[in-house]
Amino acid sequence: MFFLASEQLAQWDRRIESFCVQVNQVLDKIQLVHPDWCQKTMASVEAKINAATNDDDHISTAEQSIATVKSMDIS
Repeated sequence: MFFLASEQLAQWDRRIESFCVQVNQVLDKIQLVHPDWCQKTMASVEAKINAATNDDDHISTAEQSIATVKSMDIS
């Protein structure tokens, strides 16, 4: 039973890694076409993360990040 669970976790790890690689490839392609937008957007995301991690509130960083995420116009 342990072997089966271990293999399932390894399979999930491979799938997650594959997904992350695909997302990075998409982001690389967007950056090639819209470098200024990417730079501005990443600076904004980093500022929000830094602000969230510096808050003394009892809300976790993940909760704050979810609350501040907005859809972005990439056109």
